[in-house]
Amino acid sequence: MITRLFRLERDLAQRERFDEVGENNLTKSIKGEPGTLAMYATHLPDAPETCYVFEVYADDDAYQTHVAAPHFQAFVQMSGEVLTGREVIQLTPQLLVEKPESLCITGANEIEPHLVYVDIEPGSEDVFRAAIEANMRTAVAEEPSPALGVLGGLRLCRGLRCPP
Repeated sequence: MITRLFRLERDLAQRERFDEVGENNLTKSIKGEPGTLAMYATHLPDAPETCYVFEVYADDDAYQTHVAAPHFQAFVQMSGEVLTGREVIQLTPQLLVEKPESLCITGANEIEPHLVYVDIEPGSEDVFRAAIEANMRTAVAEEPSPALGVLGGLRLCRGLRCPP
């Protein structure tokens, strides 16, 4: 499984173009690429130039299929003109919990995504996972939100959604 978190800085003067091409990439990827398991995107409310994209692929073949797709190539081309910064965080998947129903929310909405980074002392990963896993499973199963909980590597990502 390949799991990545992207932090993208965009030129707000081209926000509409970025959102349109990005949404097209995300929706076509999920609908047309069986090995693309999840894609979520959001931006910071107080810093709309900063976007986060969370992606999960079944394996490297699935990722290569995505990279070769025309909708992704269009996103890459646009990104070269619109992005002012980019950081890729490779995660080691530990736990992925989703609601059974498919989720895709686009356009203006009142969802409040939360992204939390947690540094864990080396050797404490199992204790941390045991402490958080039950709570994460319960929250995803029983609360209206979150729809997604991810524990990856030494970082916890929770509640990311499709672009507003």
